[in-house]
Amino acid sequence: MHKKAIEEKNLLAFYSERKQHYEILADIEKKWLRRISWLRLFVFIVFIFFAVKVFGENGILFFFPAMLSFTAFIVLVMQSIKRTSNEAHYRSLLKLNINEIRAQNYDFSEFDEGLEFNNKDHAFVFDLDIFGAGSLFQYINRSFSKSGRSKLASYFSDLLSKKEKIYSRQEAIKDLSARFEWMQNFQALCIQLEENDFEKAILKDWLRDKSPIFKSSLFPFLAFLLPAISFVLIGLSVFRIIAFDEIWYLLLFPLIVAGLVIKKTQSFQRDVSASLRVLSDYRKLFEHIEREEFDSVLLGELKSELFNNSIPASRIIHKLAKILDALDARNNMLAGVLLNALLLWDIHCLIRFGKWKRKYAKDVFNWLESLSEFDALSSMGTFSFNHPDYSFPMVSEQPVWEFESLGHPLIKKDLKVDNDLLLSVEGEIIIVTGPNMAGKSTFLRTVGVNMVLFQIGAPVCASGFVSFPSKLFTSMRTTDSLQNNESYFLSELKRLKLLLDLVSEKEPVFFLLDEILKGTNSKDKTSGSQAVISRLVDLRGTGLIATHDLTLSKMEKEFPGKVFNKCFEAEIVGDKLKFDYKIINGVSRNMNATFLMRKMGIIEEKDTSL
Repeated sequence: MHKKAIEEKNLLAFYSERKQHYEILADIEKKWLRRISWLRLFVFIVFIFFAVKVFGENGILFFFPAMLSFTAFIVLVMQSIKRTSNEAHYRSLLKLNINEIRAQNYDFSEFDEGLEFNNKDHAFVFDLDIFGAGSLFQYINRSFSKSGRSKLASYFSDLLSKKEKIYSRQEAIKDLSARFEWMQNFQALCIQLEENDFEKAILKDWLRDKSPIFKSSLFPFLAFLLPAISFVLIGLSVFRIIAFDEIWYLLLFPLIVAGLVIKKTQSFQRDVSASLRVLSDYRKLFEHIEREEFDSVLLGELKSELFNNSIPASRIIHKLAKILDALDARNNMLAGVLLNALLLWDIHCLIRFGKWKRKYAKDVFNWLESLSEFDALSSMGTFSFNHPDYSFPMVSEQPVWEFESLGHPLIKKDLKVDNDLLLSVEGEIIIVTGPNMAGKSTFLRTVGVNMVLFQIGAPVCASGFVSFPSKLFTSMRTTDSLQNNESYFLSELKRLKLLLDLVSEKEPVFFLLDEILKGTNSKDKTSGSQAVISRLVDLRGTGLIATHDLTLSKMEKEFPGKVFNKCFEAEIVGDKLKFDYKIINGVSRNMNATFLMRKMGIIEEKDTSL
């Protein structure tokens, strides 16, 4: 269903309908499999009956019924394989839509949280809850391959800074969002892949290894010479030119040659063959991409990576699968002996693997990289599809940050409060004051999270969003470090030093600071904070600073046109505290710490010392 149709339709109902649809389809396939299984057994028994009769009296009469029943058996086997594949695919689609139903109810537990990508020393990911339980990454992540998940994580930690790249990724996300059916089928195919890190590592090592399979050209030479001699001798014996009993022992020579490389063959089959099977499992995914015609330039470029001189990756992998099947033929002892005696089969298979690797090894890495990009972008496409009310940002040519109806994507719609914000030139600093729980920190994170969405090319939780690409830096959740023997205050100072160094580089920086210099006394905190703000003004830093320290609001007069005051307010009505979470111009007039302490019974009503 097209995204515009979803705007008028409840997403929960939409995914519920899809869940029901794929449950029905999966059950139909399961019933067919059961029927085919019984029918296949019956046909096999019929085949055995006629096959036995073939060797009896008037056997010729039963030959064709035997062949017909055998053909029917093979057809039923192929149908069984197809139905099994269909059922697995429908079950995967069913799982996807069940997960999306849970996501509509703000349950993202089925999606990987990317905790291993969290980094407390990063410029912003730790402060903005980009990774971890309940994070932005978990909210967006629909990647089912490890490489796709890593690629998506890199989007969040390495923001785009060029206008062209932001717009290019935006177009790719819009394109995928409009191809929801294709996108879900892609994700379903990803689910069915059984990734094995060990086998993938072996595959990559084998592809990178440029050493020839045979150091000497002797074995490849014998692989063609000895079978030629064998067939000539067998042909001569067939035409009675020579007797077979005079030359049969010559067939032992190919077996001796095959025996000389049997360790190499077995080692290859044991260590590399299984990894190559992993690559062949990607064939359906490649086919799925190759068949689609994308509008986005970026998606078109990623798709083009799956072609080698107009030959699609799926066809090249099919060639590989045939070589793997040929090598597996040696697993039957009798077949292995005959094939090696007549054709030196093992050596020919190894030669074919070597030729395939020389021709396509570089391409494989491009294919896997392209696939990981598609997997990561499909997460972004799903995010866009699930939020038809979100807008794609405009990239400003000049340093300006203008946000309309900005909200936090992780806050439920019925609880979310939107706000506007404008920083019209580089070097503006907004000091945000307000009482506890009024929304200062949440607002800073709202701005930060949407800045991240903007610079990864995703739609933002806003009705309007114009922004200049800049380096994002936060200091909101500084922690001490026992391992490095650092106090909280020292960690905070280091964080501020990083910011000042970054701003000094004269590149646009957008910062978010929450209650700086918390680790010292109030007097020291005020003077230190004023010094930091003065330094940021001198360096033309742009950003927001949230604080309880109302004295910092005086800096608006000290730096007119550069520092501005905004605030959140709370209202005490009777014995209740009310918040509207709306940011307004000016300095906060109400503080609520004493009220809350009395409300919770920490201090008594008569206590006036606070």
